[in-house]
Amino acid sequence: MKVVDFFHGNIYGFKPKSKINEKFFSRLNYDNFFGKLINRFLVQSILESKIFIHGNENKKIGIISLDDTLNAFDIILRNIPFKDKYYNVNVFSEVTTIKNITQMIEKTANVIGLDVEVNRFERNEHEDYFNPSNKNITGLGFKPTLFKNNVKTIMKELKNYNKLRCGA
Repeated sequence: MKVVDFFHGNIYGFKPKSKINEKFFSRLNYDNFFGKLINRFLVQSILESKIFIHGNENKKIGIISLDDTLNAFDIILRNIPFKDKYYNVNVFSEVTTIKNITQMIEKTANVIGLDVEVNRFERNEHEDYFNPSNKNITGLGFKPTLFKNNVKTIMKELKNYNKLRCGA
């Protein structure tokens, strides 16, 4: 049996620009149990709620859009040199800080007319060493999309989605 082990970054977004079907949606997870950090921040901004950062805002994390995730999986499955029975791949588009993400969301929210406030609750947490590499996927032709190039589109889609669901 051949195995591919995907280690992916924090996935954000909810509506892939799918070539399969325009009506395809993934489940939008944004809560504390199943949600992902960036989606939670995006939903809080659309609701003009406060964005809460608990812990070290300078912590580095790997992130990837839903579109890039699907694209990366396709590339990997089509191109893995299955010489070995086990293949490990790191799948993320970029490494950034939580602070950088919230600053981009806050700035974009202001541009599209939303009032967003970021609240920080610092805890004295140790500094994590985080220096991952995604050369195994970029070496196969994966071309990542940066968060700063996605954030405005995703926020507008979420704003429209919220209007449809809530009649706002």
